[in-house]
Amino acid sequence: MQAVAQNSSVENDPYATATNKAYNGEYSEARQLLQHILVNTPDHHDAKFLLGLVQAWDKQYEEARNIFRDLIALNYASVEVFQALARLELWDKNPVQSLKICEEGLEKYPDDITLKYLKAEALAALENDDEAIALLEAILAEDPEHAEAQKLLKELLARRSKNAVAVDYAYSWFSNTFTPWHRTSVEYRRNLPFGPVIGRVNHAYMFDRSALQGEVDAYPAINPLTYTYLNVGVSDGKVFPNFRFGTELYRLLPANFEASLGMRGLYFTETDVYIYTAQIGNYLPGYWLSLRGFLTAIEGQFNYTGLLVGRKYFGSKDHYFSLYASSGAAPLKVVTLAEIQRLDANMVAFDYQYPLPRQFFLRFYAEYQHERYPEVRSTHRYTILLRLEKRF
Repeated sequence: MQAVAQNSSVENDPYATATNKAYNGEYSEARQLLQHILVNTPDHHDAKFLLGLVQAWDKQYEEARNIFRDLIALNYASVEVFQALARLELWDKNPVQSLKICEEGLEKYPDDITLKYLKAEALAALENDDEAIALLEAILAEDPEHAEAQKLLKELLARRSKNAVAVDYAYSWFSNTFTPWHRTSVEYRRNLPFGPVIGRVNHAYMFDRSALQGEVDAYPAINPLTYTYLNVGVSDGKVFPNFRFGTELYRLLPANFEASLGMRGLYFTETDVYIYTAQIGNYLPGYWLSLRGFLTAIEGQFNYTGLLVGRKYFGSKDHYFSLYASSGAAPLKVVTLAEIQRLDANMVAFDYQYPLPRQFFLRFYAEYQHERYPEVRSTHRYTILLRLEKRF
């Protein structure tokens, strides 16, 4: 009888009903109830605050922003209002405004640990890493079990690392057609003010001969929303292209989308190859989804390839699991002319990267391809790759 009475009480209380619906994700119903309450009782500040939360959760950021600012202007500025508005600004990619709200809230509530953490998030988004790290360390001194602060501090310490060295080894074997392939890479990365620069030496043993290649990658930022990829490489011409270059322009778009457009040039002794590529991707909470297309031009012939990538992040950008699927002749990473000259291929792959203690990162990659080469030769290719990276 007591449970029945409690349920009846909730049903007869529109605010309690709206609260239940809001926290169950029934945003439209909750919004309608709260708006009805506010028509009849304009000074019901709790209902107004909950309506702001519902709007923010439903990504109606401008409406929610106006509600929270009205509450602050009415001097109904509980700590929860400052927290909600600061968090909203972070969700809406406005870290400068979020920082201002946090500082304003901390003037009234100087001991609130949530506002301190949100301030650290805003500082991190603005790449003010030193101040963010100092604030996170202070938060953890006060609350050593603060999981969000622990995670963000770990990410910032890794990001502050200016250098990284890595080595990887890939082994491919075939059901027929080719003898096994071996490829080893050693690279050094340096984070410079304009973006990271990577130097790499690749060694391959393919077609029963050894080959060497040197490459440099750079990712210079043009502005906070735009960056580029640049690549140049030279080799001894035994397996790799004699010379290669690559360029691609990336642009962040509204709603957490990213688009890019670029090309690659590969100059083998036998012929020249040009690959044109475009991508559209989306950053979802905890996920990255991408669709990329390739157009390969070789000796007057054109081949098309599509690649779909899905990635799941486990708490940080350095701990993830990815799935790949592609159809078309162009490989994900061009090494040999034979791969470009194949008639067709279908590929599925996955990789997993796991952060280890002391800024080590271990990655495992596995791939299967069904390929068709000229003269109607068909083969199954299997590849595994291991990579170990150390940041410092």
